[in-house]
Amino acid sequence: AFMDHTNVLDGRNGFGPGLPPRDITMEELQQHDTADDCWVIYYGDVYDMTEYAKRHPGGASIITNLAGMDATEAYENFHSQVSQARF
Repeated sequence: AFMDHTNVLDGRNGFGPGLPPRDITMEELQQHDTADDCWVIYYGDVYDMTEYAKRHPGGASIITNLAGMDATEAYENFHSQVSQARF
């Protein structure tokens, strides 16, 4: 699952194994708003989607257009429709 590989707790920017989680302000999140540095919020957790966006089945722009923002609603709206279409 993409969540296993995208959490910002990956050793960059003061995150990593053995380090306690820290809060990320909206101001900090909004600094990571490009295709080359793409962080999003999903249900209150911040994820670095930079690398995953490159291999996202729907294309990178779907994710990078949400860089620096809360992507929860967009993710749920789209993926719930995809799930319904499969059944």
